[in-house]
Amino acid sequence: MILRFLILIFSAFTISLGIESLSSHAQPITQPSTQISPKLAQAYVDYYISGVIKGTAGDYKGAIDDFTEVIRIKPDDAIAYYNRGLAKSGLGDKYGAIADYTETIRLKPDYAYAYYNRGNIKIKLGDKYGAIADYTETIRLKPDDASAYYNRGVVKGELRDKYGEIADYTEAIRLKPNFAIAYFNRGVVKGELGDKYGAITDYTETIRLKPDDAIAYYNRGVAKVKLGDTKGAISDYTEAIRLKPDYASAYFNRGLAKIILGGKQGGLNELRRAAQLFQRQGNTAQYQNALKIIGEMEKLR
Repeated sequence: MILRFLILIFSAFTISLGIESLSSHAQPITQPSTQISPKLAQAYVDYYISGVIKGTAGDYKGAIDDFTEVIRIKPDDAIAYYNRGLAKSGLGDKYGAIADYTETIRLKPDYAYAYYNRGNIKIKLGDKYGAIADYTETIRLKPDDASAYYNRGVVKGELRDKYGEIADYTEAIRLKPNFAIAYFNRGVVKGELGDKYGAITDYTETIRLKPDDAIAYYNRGVAKVKLGDTKGAISDYTEAIRLKPDYASAYFNRGLAKIILGGKQGGLNELRRAAQLFQRQGNTAQYQNALKIIGEMEKLR
């Protein structure tokens, strides 16, 4: 995980729930107060630059020490708290990071990225409603932030608000039409809600944007089976296997699909291959399930 610390032109650090990260954010560096003596002003700048350099290099403890000195010299420096929050996050100090992002927000209530990053950490701490509140504030301050909509959608899904989840993924896609993971997740939720055609459409768009996404092919195959398009499903399972040769579930489902179409022997071969992969991958439950189906099919010879 790379932390982008803020100096001169600030680049906003993000932790995404999926594969997405926020776009860059530009803002002039906070200047020393006129009340700071020239000597302290130079120390302020030196510590600030040193903190950025250390943070960028992964020396988060050193960065924390430097930004703490910056804050000692200039206690109202919101961005110094923000940067120290980044460093604390890099060290895994979630509560410390939240405290610094909260102080950033107190000093600079319109700083959207502090809300966003605080929301990301709240998710890790299990505070889902708190995370939603922070993403909502991010969106209020920065309505074109696709990642905030996407992350809020993920959390809504964890809270079983499926329609709210779909609405947020839809907005994320509107703002960022090439947002492949948002299409994928929306497809999953549509499938869960019984909208098979909608799910297929979203998986198809995922594949267009990310042609190497084996899981999107697999999920589209599952949706096609439910619609009776068994041949189309076999085609998707085959592509999933081409992209991911050890994809046990794709072999398993392709085997069942072949059996449905009358290719019993070919289907059994697929199920045996799936069983081998499940066993190798330590998936005991699916391994046993595959053996059970194979045994039942062999009795029907």
